[in-house]
Amino acid sequence: NVWKILIPPIPFEMYQWGARLSAWTHRRTTTCPSRCKKSQIYLNLATTYYYGKQGIKVIPNVRLGSSETLSCLDAFPKHSLIAVGTHGFTHRKDNRTIFAEQIKIVVDRLEPIGICVYGPASDELFGYARSKGVEIYQYDSCTMKENAKDKARRLSEVKTSEGK
Repeated sequence: NVWKILIPPIPFEMYQWGARLSAWTHRRTTTCPSRCKKSQIYLNLATTYYYGKQGIKVIPNVRLGSSETLSCLDAFPKHSLIAVGTHGFTHRKDNRTIFAEQIKIVVDRLEPIGICVYGPASDELFGYARSKGVEIYQYDSCTMKENAKDKARRLSEVKTSEGK
């Protein structure tokens, strides 16, 4: 079965919002070759289509590779709920500017009713979407949750050592 080759197993609990599934995020970066970006976007769309055909309500995961992959937006539904991931790519400040510009393009072209964000959802990244009345639903990524646990553990250890 070709789908078993193209689509990796998904840790379902990581991408579940109610009865919907956010499509697997196939990473695209601004530095990978055009054919790589396009193939990753294709895999993202194929995954979304596959799970939708299985009767699962899917929240399409939208991410642009660069200006040369803007045509991929034609494959996404307008006036719907979409998902984006911010974890990783937006760590670097120059990437945040690129990401914010991409969100502006996505909002203008797709006019989403809401955006599910897994990872940080700062105004720097989503201010434009919010100004257009798009609801932003932020969900901590697994890494954010683990970092919060580590921080709490370290604070607990500091408090314990200070109390001695």
